[in-house]
Amino acid sequence: MLSTIISGVIKGIEGQKVNIETGIGNGLPNFNIVGLASKSVIESRERIRSAIIHSGYDFPHGHITVNLSPASLNKNGSHLDLPIAIGVLSSTLVVNSMKAKAYAVIGELSLSGRIMPVDGVLPLIIAFREAGIKKVILPARNVKEASMVEGISVIGVRNLEEAIVAINNELSEGYTFHITNTSSEIIEEYDYSDIKGQEYANEHLLLPLPESIHY
Repeated sequence: MLSTIISGVIKGIEGQKVNIETGIGNGLPNFNIVGLASKSVIESRERIRSAIIHSGYDFPHGHITVNLSPASLNKNGSHLDLPIAIGVLSSTLVVNSMKAKAYAVIGELSLSGRIMPVDGVLPLIIAFREAGIKKVILPARNVKEASMVEGISVIGVRNLEEAIVAINNELSEGYTFHITNTSSEIIEEYDYSDIKGQEYANEHLLLPLPESIHY
């Protein structure tokens, strides 16, 4: 079965929509990614295989071909992990392929199936909105940044299983799975007390963003 998942890449400083087409056929087990994929995208095959298995699903034993379209555009970034995994699972009927067409998907996968935050979220979200996409599934830790873009619903997920649930149950309206201790994790990760000097810059880095900022 063939499936198509919407995602995107960064070209310069702008985002561009990418279609991820996945087909699974008979033959010796193989997993190919084509369409000017960079090394980081090619390496995603092992992350995706492990994430699917550790999330409790069978990895298909056939000839898997993933095509990143348009083929003339260089594809780079670990944020394509999640949409490729969703494409594979759509082709095996774990994910509802018709419902999946309503979403754009971005996110990096760990070997356990956890979804890691990614860079370049804002230009990708803006590109999705301009392409007429209404809903985006992305890492829960990127929801706050993505929510600055008006006119598109962002759905934050923490692992592959939650992404599947979000699609199959058609979640929208800015739904985010519960995140525990997010604020304390951020404080520990970004500790500006170690920076010596630059008091003026430190002071402004610690100021909260205005609520009225939107794109």
